[in-house]
Amino acid sequence: MKLNNKSLSAGGIVLNNKNQVIIVNNKSKSWTFPKGHIEPNEDPLTAAKREIFEETGISNLKFIKNLGTYDREKFKPKKGKSIKRIFMFLFESDQKELNPIDPNNPEAKWIDKEQVLNIFTYQEERLFYLKILSSL
Repeated sequence: MKLNNKSLSAGGIVLNNKNQVIIVNNKSKSWTFPKGHIEPNEDPLTAAKREIFEETGISNLKFIKNLGTYDREKFKPKKGKSIKRIFMFLFESDQKELNPIDPNNPEAKWIDKEQVLNIFTYQEERLFYLKILSSL
């Protein structure tokens, strides 16, 4: 889905009772929060839940709140640079085991929420996370 030439994605920060969040390995190239493209006729919250399930195996999600959006540049070798707008939501889950089903995101893990900043690949995600960290 696109808006003003920006591709649209949605995802979430999932917290557990140990104050940890889930991060995923995207295409074995980057560490990020679970997220992905919004399908046609899909709202951002529904897309976020679907993407979290595909990239982590977590289906037991309790919606907490909307965290807002951020933009990130993306690069595709054959298409060049473009901007991606990402809608983010906060969830809680008591589901412990992670079992990604998306072959492009083969690894997911729980990380202490204070350690996440050290693992992100993209600066835009670090800045977004810093902005909302105190509200988690």
